[in-house]
Amino acid sequence: MVRSPDWDGSKRGYDLALIRLESPVTSITPATLYLPGDGSELGQLAYMVGYGATGTGLSGYDPWSSGTKRAATNVIDLIDEYSGFQHVMVVDFDNPDNPDDNYTGSPIPTELEGLLAPGDSGGGTFIQVNGEWKLAGIHSFTVEVWDGDRNSRDYGDLGGFVRVSRHIDWISQYVPLIPEPGTLTLLALGSAMLLRRGRGQPTSRG
Repeated sequence: MVRSPDWDGSKRGYDLALIRLESPVTSITPATLYLPGDGSELGQLAYMVGYGATGTGLSGYDPWSSGTKRAATNVIDLIDEYSGFQHVMVVDFDNPDNPDDNYTGSPIPTELEGLLAPGDSGGGTFIQVNGEWKLAGIHSFTVEVWDGDRNSRDYGDLGGFVRVSRHIDWISQYVPLIPEPGTLTLLALGSAMLLRRGRGQPTSRG
């Protein structure tokens, strides 16, 4: 494993590592990396994938619901400009019934609006570019905004991802930008998480 040279155990935006698998994974076609030349991530629809807890935006997450692979969507509202965090992308968990919960960007949620929750550590955030899935972020952190509950991950809270395009120069020192299947992968070293949007009932699409 090779850690980012700028990671110090706490700095957000650098909690990233490369790991080498013992054997190639040939049963899937891996996503390619989101490159600086693919354009800005700001305003793009992001697809978050993880094995963390689920719940609703009203009640927060259920701590006993992790272990199932799920996905949710959100719009990248901030890049490289949140509270001193460097090399990150940030989304907020928009409430379909209360636009005042919105922190940044549009208050209108996506169809499968979600946020990160415990258990999603190291999961991938993907963006489609010309029909091709690209790994744009690694799940890194959440921030409570409005209600003072630091553990809920409910409406109005924020999720942050390591911005892959900011680390391309470092990544390319160890792995080609179009890798052979299954040889290397990215891993987040920080804490991360995932919730799906709900109107009072948990959702559970895999």
